Amino acid sequence: MTNILIQVSCNMDYSLKLKFAQFRYKIFVEKLGWEINEAFKEEGLEQDEFDRDDTAYIYLLTEHNDVVAYARLLPTTSEYLLGNVFPFLCDAPPPRSCHILEISRYVYVGKTESSAAISFFRNCLLFAKKMGATDVVAVTSVGLERLFERNGIETERLGGPKRYKGEMLVGLKFPLKKVQDCNNTIEAPVGRFSEVTI
Repeated sequence: MTNILIQVSCNMDYSLKLKFAQFRYKIFVEKLGWEINEAFKEEGLEQDEFDRDDTAYIYLLTEHNDVVAYARLLPTTSEYLLGNVFPFLCDAPPPRSCHILEISRYVYVGKTESSAAISFFRNCLLFAKKMGATDVVAVTSVGLERLFERNGIETERLGGPKRYKGEMLVGLKFPLKKVQDCNNTIEAPVGRFSEVTI
């Protein structure tokens, strides 16, 4: 079993920040084809304006120190992805509250079964709850929304789905009241690999 770790950006070593940015580049730019700032592209890094000192990062490392699962949590009292880039996914003004966090850049690279990816996501929600949040919001695809629902993760739409760059996106809220302790551990991935991203 491998422990899931969490750190706030202001307490992180530069080498760990660099490892995250390189990992995100491989997933989001090389594999998913995201367009990013050319300066970061030349360096093989994926970062944006939401990687700030108050950003929290949740991650899973193998015994070889490779990143295999990752997410970030942002306060909605400052600028955040849904509120400042995708507000059109909300029927009402995007949430702004010290009790609501946003999860983004979620990625799990591991066993082809979705159970481990869902377990990691549940732990992310649990960490948010332990940080004092009552809800977590996210920008995600309609396909992942269905995956969450199939696995018993409670979701609420903040608005209707909208097409963006060829993909149907939706703004979701994850109420945390029923989120239970997941033991804060997840099996280290081995064998065939797949990916789940948000």
